[in-house]
Amino acid sequence: MSEYRKEEITDWYDQHSKSILSFILLMVNSLPEEMIRIKEESSELYKALGEIKDTYRKVIVLRKIKGFSIEDTAKILSWSESKVKSTLFRAIPALKKQLIKEGYLDEKTI
Repeated sequence: MSEYRKEEITDWYDQHSKSILSFILLMVNSLPEEMIRIKEESSELYKALGEIKDTYRKVIVLRKIKGFSIEDTAKILSWSESKVKSTLFRAIPALKKQLIKEGYLDEKTI
């Protein structure tokens, strides 16, 4: 995969990830109260993602939100597959810590 293509994918991803999530949320056949709760939670998640290290944010977004494979994530980020795995292993606790810090999660519920 060319360097230009990787940057193009990353830029598109950064620009559209919130709008795609919003679109998906609008397509859910939920009660209005449930839709509001889901939107609030996704807003809290994106706020917390914005506060963690850039490398952590990228790997969480690509692997856990977008659903890319380890192999594809490694190609997009120009990392080894083992770096993707180890960074994700550190990124999840960092995100949880940020969510707790911002009051979105209770330590007892984890």
